[in-house]
Order: sequence, then structure tokens, then C-alpha cells
Amino acid sequence: KSSKNSKNSSSGSKSSSTATSVATSVATSMATASSTSSSKQRQRQQEQHEQEEEHYLKIIPRSIQQGQWGQVGFAKWGKSHWLPALVSRPFQIPPGPARQSYLDLFLKQKKNRDKKLLVSWLGEDYSFSLVHAHTFVPYDEAPSELQEMDQTLQQQQQQQHTTQLTNNETLMIKRMQQLRKLLAVPMEERRPPEVTDSDLLEQIDSSSSSSSSSNNNINNSSCS
Repeated sequence: KSSKNSKNSSSGSKSSSTATSVATSVATSMATASSTSSSKQRQRQQEQHEQEEEHYLKIIPRSIQQGQWGQVGFAKWGKSHWLPALVSRPFQIPPGPARQSYLDLFLKQKKNRDKKLLVSWLGEDYSFSLVHAHTFVPYDEAPSELQEMDQTLQQQQQQQHTTQLTNNETLMIKRMQQLRKLLAVPMEERRPPEVTDSDLLEQIDSSSSSSSSSNNNINNSSCS
């Protein structure tokens, strides 16, 4: 009886081991298939992105590509706020209302296409807007009070012997730090600091963008 029980136990153990092996194999196969499908989808997205970019680069005037894209300076937000911004290439930001509105200028309009700019708001996460060109000032042409905003804040902090900055002040220093880093990069190589290559293939939900500054909801939007 002992021998028989031992055989039954051994047989049960083998059956359990086999079942586990089969389950593992199935799970591995499913994971591989899913990975392969995801990879193919990614490849199709990349190809579509490159084809769309090539199409628009042919119809967007060279003067705009070389004269506007990559400029760093200050864009007006609201009635009185001027914030550090980068004039972005449309295919260096994720798909969304701002990018599409900019691209539509070159499909639907023949005039004044250089009167609007696609900007990335520095210091913000995935924050882009279509703004009027007259509301953007390149860094070299900006007044000193804008160029030196971060230095002024830091000097005030030292003079007042305080170590605590407000959230807006901390954010402004971050914005200006990103601006200065971009100034050190050749104009044609500048891109929004927070955007990765994978971001360019997927729609960014603008409702998830938020601003910790007093200017709420600086996100993927377009001007009227």
C-alpha cells in the first residue's frame, strides 16, 4: 500500500508539474504575441509620423522653418503675464489641438500663416499653445526685467534673508533655467525639454496637463 501511495503521489506531482509547465508556456506565448503586435503597431505609428512630417515639411515655407522654429523667448499669457517659451517644430510635440491647429494653417490658409506660432511653455509638463506672433518676444529682444527674472528673484531672496520661495517663484526659476539651457543649444536642435520620442506618436490628453502657476490650465490649446 505504501508503494502504491508513493506511485500515486509521484504521478500527481508529475501531473501538477506538467500543468504548471503548460500554463507557463501558454503565458509566455501570449506575452510574446502581445509584444510582437505592440511592436508592429509602434512601427506603423512611426512610419505614419515620418510620412506626415515629410508631407508638411514640403509645404511649410522654408522661411518659417528657419526663421521661427527654435526661437527662445517670452510669450504672453493672459493680459499681463509673459512666460518663457520655445517656438516649437510641429513634429517635436505630441499630437493634439495645438499642433493640429498649426498644421491646418498650411492646408487651409494662404495668407498670414507666419502670424501664429506654436509654442511650448517652459517649466510645464506637456503644455503647448498656438499664439499670435506679436505676443512673442525673442530673448535677445526682450527687456532686461524679463531676461533677468530668475536672478531678480534670487537676489530678493538673499536680501530678505529668507529660504522660502513661493510656488510661482520656484516655477519661474525653473522656467528660466530651461530657457538658459536652450539658449546654449543651436537653434535648429532645440526641442521641448520634457517631450520624448515615444510621446510624439501618441495623443496627449490635455486635460491631464496642469500648471502650478497662477495661470491655470496652460495646456495643449490653440488661440482664437
